[in-house]
Amino acid sequence: FDNLDKAISIGGQPTAAAQALASQMSASWAAFARTGDPNIEGLADWPVYNASQLPSMLFDEPASS
Repeated sequence: FDNLDKAISIGGQPTAAAQALASQMSASWAAFARTGDPNIEGLADWPVYNASQLPSMLFDEPASS
């Protein structure tokens, strides 16, 4: 829920990428709670769930070197 600063003792200082991911995930969940649609700007299309295709979203940080 976009509160990485509360878990520094177990996860260390959050990276910028981890914070960006937490913010995006939180915004998507909030959009879903408000409207029933988790799609937000900057997120790949997340289709409505159905039993035949089982669409889901994988939230992850981009790989970095």
